[in-house]
Amino acid sequence: MSLVVSSWERIKAIDSYYEIAGEMLFKRLFEINPDVAAYFKFTDGYETTDEALYKQEVFKKHATGVILTVTAAVSLLEKGDMDTLVGVLKDLGARHLSLGLKLGKSHYDLVGQALLDTLAKVLDDEFTSDVKEAWVGVYEIITDKMMEGAAQFEEISPEQDESGSTSLVVNSWSKVRAIENYDEVAGEMLFKRLFEINPDSSRYFKFTDGFETTDEALYKQQVFKNHASGVVLTVSAAVDILEKGDFEKLTTVLKGLGATHLSLGLDLEKAHYDLVGKALLDTLEKALGDDFTAETKAAWSGVYAIITEKMMEGAAEFKN
Repeated sequence: MSLVVSSWERIKAIDSYYEIAGEMLFKRLFEINPDVAAYFKFTDGYETTDEALYKQEVFKKHATGVILTVTAAVSLLEKGDMDTLVGVLKDLGARHLSLGLKLGKSHYDLVGQALLDTLAKVLDDEFTSDVKEAWVGVYEIITDKMMEGAAQFEEISPEQDESGSTSLVVNSWSKVRAIENYDEVAGEMLFKRLFEINPDSSRYFKFTDGFETTDEALYKQQVFKNHASGVVLTVSAAVDILEKGDFEKLTTVLKGLGATHLSLGLDLEKAHYDLVGKALLDTLEKALGDDFTAETKAAWSGVYAIITEKMMEGAAEFKN
C-alpha cells in the first residue's frame, strides 16, 4: 500500500492536480473506447476529441469528483481503515446504480486502464512495475467492492416500492428524533465520522480553524453545535416533506440549499456529497443499531442520491 500512497502524493503535489488528472483520465478513457462517452451527460453535443468538452464546468466538476474520490480512498488505505473504505466503495457502487448507471466489469476495467495510463504519464519513470502492480491490486478492490455494493442495492431495491422506501426512511428517522437533543447528538456523530473518513474535508468548515479534528474542544464550540444541529434539522425537514409526498417542495428546498452553499463559497463536488452521505449512513447505523437493516440502508441511499442530485442542480443553476 505504501507504493500507492507515495505515488499518489506525487500526483497531489501538482498544482490543481484534481482538475489536471481528471481531464487526463477522461481523455484517455475516451481514447480507449469512445463509446463510453454515452454514459456521461456532459458529452452530449460533443465529440470526445473536442477540447470544448473538457472546458465545461460540468465536466470539470465530474472529473474533479472522481479524482477526489481516489484521494479519499488512498487516505483510508494509508490509515489501514479497510472497513470504512469498503463501506465507502459499496455505497458509491449502490449510488451509481440508484442513478441509473448499471456498470459491468468491463466498464470498471476501462476506467482502471485509463487510471493506470494517467498515472504512467504523470509519474513517468517513477511508475515502476512494482508501483503499477500495487495500483492494479488496489483498483481490483475498488471494482470488487463497488460492484458488490451495486449488487446488494439491486437485490433490495426491487422489493421496495416508493412508499415502502419512504416509510423506512420516515420510521427510522423518528427513532433518531426520539433521542434527547437528537439534533446536537446526531450532528456531532455525523461530523466526527465525516472527519474520520476524510480529515481533509475539515478545511471546508471555518469552525475547525485552530483545531485538530480529534480535538474534543472543537465539538464543544457553539458555532460547531449550531452548524451541526442545522444540518440534522435540515434532514428532519426533508424527511417531513418526503413523508407528505410533496416532492416538488422537496426539490425546491434542496435546490435552494445547493445554491446557498455555493453563494457561501462552498463549490461542492460529487465526491464531497458522497463523503457526507457515507458519514450520514454510518451515523444512522450507530444510532439505530439492529434497526438499521439492509432495507433501511438501501432506502436512505436512494433518498440521499436524490438529495445530492437536487442540491447539485441548484448549485449549477445558481452559477449559471
